Amino acid sequence: MLYNSEIPLSSGYTNVIINAGKVENHGWEIGVNSENITGDFTWTTSANIAFNRNKVLALNDRNDPIYSGRSGEGSFTHITEVGKPVGLFYGYVVEGIYKDQADLDKSPKHVTSVPGSIKYKDVDGNGIIEPVNDFAIIGDPNPKFVWGLTNNFSWKGIDLGIVLVGAQGGQVLKTANQFLENIDGIFNVDRGVLNRWRSPEKPGDGKTPTTNGARVIYRDINSSWVEDASFMRIQNITLGY
Repeated sequence: MLYNSEIPLSSGYTNVIINAGKVENHGWEIGVNSENITGDFTWTTSANIAFNRNKVLALNDRNDPIYSGRSGEGSFTHITEVGKPVGLFYGYVVEGIYKDQADLDKSPKHVTSVPGSIKYKDVDGNGIIEPVNDFAIIGDPNPKFVWGLTNNFSWKGIDLGIVLVGAQGGQVLKTANQFLENIDGIFNVDRGVLNRWRSPEKPGDGKTPTTNGARVIYRDINSSWVEDASFMRIQNITLGY
């Protein structure tokens, strides 16, 4: 790995890019070709599937985690540490909202929290919700497997090719939510904000907070931004004569 390492200022520099750490990748890739129909009308298929597992074996001299990325609030968004894949998503873990004053009083909270605010997990256990100190791994961008499927058909000079591709598992970080779910009242937002907490009697959807408090930490990176990245799509269709 290439790593930006701090060095003594007496050298005249503050950092240097060095080769450091070890990363292991292992997996399988399988391909299958078949002739399904032959004759005047032909149909052939080519399929492939690939599995890969990525793991960090070593980092710097002390194996300290590497934090990277930058949210709109200046917080890290990714973490790389020994024993886990490279570049996992890193942020607050959402536990709901503070349902009422009693819930707020008995729960760990941010200095700006009020009834109806977003509730995050107190990762370090000190009773105070604060950036980075209460961040945890919230997602993994690596899919379980990726695949491709190509079907070719031909008949009397006409040929048709259809290519499908896809991935299963893995997650994506929807960073646009820091704008789409901004509850400052100065942006156009996702319609889901209509279902926000308004009072203990009108709790909304139970996950969208009030606009009255803790707005800054709500628009910082959190587990509600993580979405399933599995997909299948038609990559290409070719028709010829």
